[in-house]
Amino acid sequence: MMYNLAKMQPENVRGLQEKLLSTENIAGVWLHEMPLDERFPVAQAPDCKTVKDTIAHHRQHHNTSTLDSPCPDYIFVLDREDIAEHGILLVNVKFYDSADAVRMPLRHDTTLAIYAMIQITGDWVELRDQPADAEEARFRPVKKFVVYSLLPSSAKDFQGSNKTPFDAIMMLLDQGLFCEVQMEYNSDPETFTPGRDYYVPVLAHAQTLSHIKSNHRTLAAHHNYDPNTFIVLDSEWKEKGLLFVRAPTAAAAGITAEGDNDGETDGSDEFRHKGPKCGELLNWAWTGLMSWEEAKEEREVEWPEWARKWMA
Repeated sequence: MMYNLAKMQPENVRGLQEKLLSTENIAGVWLHEMPLDERFPVAQAPDCKTVKDTIAHHRQHHNTSTLDSPCPDYIFVLDREDIAEHGILLVNVKFYDSADAVRMPLRHDTTLAIYAMIQITGDWVELRDQPADAEEARFRPVKKFVVYSLLPSSAKDFQGSNKTPFDAIMMLLDQGLFCEVQMEYNSDPETFTPGRDYYVPVLAHAQTLSHIKSNHRTLAAHHNYDPNTFIVLDSEWKEKGLLFVRAPTAAAAGITAEGDNDGETDGSDEFRHKGPKCGELLNWAWTGLMSWEEAKEEREVEWPEWARKWMA
């Protein structure tokens, strides 16, 4: 099922339907006898303004398998008009207690094949974490998000594990909500399947938070990191959570560096969050599943038991 959130013209949407369900695509054979609008219907949700609105609408109206929605857990969302540049959003509306999404190129040779594979195998995490090729990888935030640690570099060797709080946090961020699945089958986090590699650790114990804010865009420009958002691990992380920061705008960064800006007009913002969902929030905002403001509203939980062992 597809939602036209970007309000694309009907003829353009139909062209996308045809491309998705090209008869050249062997994954679409099981559908090719059905009329086009039944094979991949475009659902109506005129009151939806955001992807989160669309997910809520879909859950309410298409939560069981029907002819129009044979696989209600997965939807395509056309949230941006320039499909060639921004791709199409494939959403899992029942990812743990939330939703998850991947942005992918619209190609008849792979898009529907992936969609069909998910329906058959249910292996969403493999799709999410392992892009098939370079074009798909372009839509994943690999090594995009900087995580700054303000903790002393000597803080290590918890319970003889040789792990620092920073090590625990980096593992949790890379695993995200999938760490809960890993713990069901494996109680030793050191043998977890490697995560997505979206996060870049930076030791910054000699810096202040204001210094990091004013210099983040420069660092990001040199290394192709996300210039807009980052995470900070500080002394309050155990009790209050990690600090998620939206960097000052490029124009305001210099003003902030001089200490002449109060942060209210420079575009910067911050909030705290804790729990496995910390590993998802920046990815979800970057992918387009939610906005920064919506990420701030996500419900937090406690740190998982395996991570708390390294936090004692």
